[in-house]
Amino acid sequence: MKNIFGWSRVVLNLSTRWAYVAAAICLMAALLPAPALAQARPQARPTAINSYNGSGLTLRAYINGILKQNQLAEGVADAPHGNFWDTLSYKEFTTGNVPGVEDGPNPPYRILIVGNGANSNLVMALQGKGPMFGDGGTFPQMPANAEPPGKPYFTAAQIAPIIDWINRGCPNPGGT
Repeated sequence: MKNIFGWSRVVLNLSTRWAYVAAAICLMAALLPAPALAQARPQARPTAINSYNGSGLTLRAYINGILKQNQLAEGVADAPHGNFWDTLSYKEFTTGNVPGVEDGPNPPYRILIVGNGANSNLVMALQGKGPMFGDGGTFPQMPANAEPPGKPYFTAAQIAPIIDWINRGCPNPGGT
């Protein structure tokens, strides 16, 4: 009998310790701020751009879809560069400058920096940020014909997949 009770005390002690561990984990989760929890969990991409002109959702289809959704189906037709993502090859887009823009503080302007979405002119133009865009810059936030609220600018959520695609190195499977 003594052996049986000895084992039951060991099991009871272990159970009590596991209960304390579980309670501590629950307490930490309850006290952890929501933003920290959100960063700890992997987030699904709202929409993943798969290529520039290859397979899957292309950058061209994505941007044109957002323009249409935002009541800007005509895109930036009155801008000197037009809808340049519709006319450039992958190489021209990923290594070239924004076509038709010859003014501003220091032209020419690279379209993007592969692997660095946040500092790419395409992204900064859509955000209205950086030294060239928005209130303090030479150029307005793009698209220039946006007239919020009826014809809104791109939202942060709409820009995020573009940044993600650039940060992933502008993959272009099946494209040219």
